[in-house]
Amino acid sequence: NAQSSQTATNEDMEFNVVFYGDQTYNLFKETEVVEPGDEITYLAGDSFASYSSNNYDRVCIEFSGFKPINAFFEEIDVICSPMKDISNEAPSYIEVEERKSSKENSDDIF
Repeated sequence: NAQSSQTATNEDMEFNVVFYGDQTYNLFKETEVVEPGDEITYLAGDSFASYSSNNYDRVCIEFSGFKPINAFFEEIDVICSPMKDISNEAPSYIEVEERKSSKENSDDIF
């Protein structure tokens, strides 16, 4: 969930989610629009997580038009976060225990 903050002029914000790595991928074909105070939620069937043969190392929310303002009343153009490839890492102890538990409680035979 994300909730829209104020823009400098209290206008709608336009944004896109952009993945960077082997290639650059814009999640939305056209920018998404959110009104001040609205909440954005992408859950279950609306989520955009999927497997890809491309490696991505960074995801950004890029704003166009009116931009959100930070605590210092400065406009924000982009917010980025690094992405980590976890496909080659060993599962945590908790994940292993959850798998054991689900197999013990399952009637399925594989």
